[in-house]
Amino acid sequence: MSKRELLTIEHNRIVLTAGRCSTQSGVLHRGVYQSNILKHIACKIPIEEYSAILHSI
Repeated sequence: MSKRELLTIEHNRIVLTAGRCSTQSGVLHRGVYQSNILKHIACKIPIEEYSAILHSI
């Protein structure tokens, strides 16, 4: 599954399309989140892609 299938970045929002992602503060369900919450998302994506997503904001 690619990062594009897991989440989409639109301006300052993240649209999470995966069923759910574990985070430091619990589980995020599918939905739209502010970009700062992305720092807490620990999805099943390669660390290289995760870093690229963080740096793209």
